[in-house]
This record gives sequence, C-alpha cells and structure tokens, in this order.
Amino acid sequence: LHQHPEPSWKEQRTASLVRQVAQALAEAHTMGVVHRDLKPSNLFVEQVDTQEVVKLLDFGIAKLADGGVQTASGRIFGTPLYMSPEQAEGLAVDARSDLYSLGVVAFECLAGRPPFTGSTAYSLSGGGPIMHPRLDAVVLVPMFPHALSSRPIVVDGGSEIRVDILQRNRIHPPVTCDGQVNMTARPGDSVHITKKPHRLTLLHPVGHSFYASCRDKLRWGDALVN
Repeated sequence: LHQHPEPSWKEQRTASLVRQVAQALAEAHTMGVVHRDLKPSNLFVEQVDTQEVVKLLDFGIAKLADGGVQTASGRIFGTPLYMSPEQAEGLAVDARSDLYSLGVVAFECLAGRPPFTGSTAYSLSGGGPIMHPRLDAVVLVPMFPHALSSRPIVVDGGSEIRVDILQRNRIHPPVTCDGQVNMTARPGDSVHITKKPHRLTLLHPVGHSFYASCRDKLRWGDALVN
C-alpha cells in the first residue's frame, strides 16, 4: 500500500486557518449574508495562547442572499484574483461564491501565489477605462480607494511613474508585476515604472476585432437582453 507522507507544517496550518474561515462563513451564510470579498487582507490572524485564531473582516460589500445589496449597484465589487467567475461577470452570487474565494486563498497559502492572475480584470473592476491596444498610453487605476474623488488617470506612454514609500509608512506594501513577480517595498523605497524600449508584436487571426473580443468576454450584449 502507498503511504501518504505526513502533512507538512504549512499544510497543517493552512488546514487549520481554512477550517476556521469556513466556520465563520457558515455562520454568515446561515444569516443569509454573502461576504463577496474574501481575500488574505481580509483575514486577521492573532495568537491566542498557543493557538492561531482567524477573524474574518470587512463585510463592507456583503450581499444579502435574498437579493438586497448593501452597497451601490451597477458595478462589480470584489477583488478579481479571488472572486468567482459568476461574480466577475456581474451575475447573482450566493454562498458558493465565498467558498470559491476560500479555495483560492487556500491555494495561495500552499503555492505562494493565486491560481489565476490578470491586471486587466483588476483595472476593469476598479472602474478603469477600456483602452485600445494601439493607444500609446498608461492608465493609473486606484484600487479600492474608499474615496469618491479617486479616478483613473491616463498619461502619455512615454511617461515615467514614480511611487514613493514614505518613511512614516508603517507597513511594507507588496509590489507585484501582473501576479508573476512579487517584491516587498520598504519605507524610503521608490518604485519607478517606465515603458520598455523594445516593442512587442502581437499576432491576431484574420478579422480580429478588439472591441468584438471585449463584447464577447464582458458579455455586453447580455446586459441588453432580459
């Protein structure tokens, strides 16, 4: 008989944390509440005696299972890397959507990265514009700024963007490149973003249409049909 190796410390810890989050979600789902934004930054872990205890935070965009929404309607709320496909498409969600997000979190705990990445989804969920690929421009989209005055900014493609991490910053913000490369910035660091001088040639099939692809992926036509 094949004997499975004993689970590693990381696997045991992940199982414990995921179990606690699942129990918290079960309580919320029992009351008819769907969290809709389950992600690592909304999970607070604290040490109580010799045990790690997880607290599920930020029910700010939670949805009542009977259809009542506790936030403004007409936009997709959530974090693209962790939201279920139906939530990303703006469809009705229920408790299963939270379980999908919990599965993504568990995957990231074990693999060190989420299973799927995508800067385009991030931009669109933050209200960013749809830019034609031929435009020589860079879009700055504030993600979840919690301020109505924050808006996407479009700048010339040749611009250099610099993000300064102030010395008074008490956290070390993560820097990620399309979910593939992850770094940690420290107070006093500066992040410089510029366009690479080498051009990238994209190959498309004959008859390809950028806006037709958007219409298909974003289901624009479905919004016009009851």
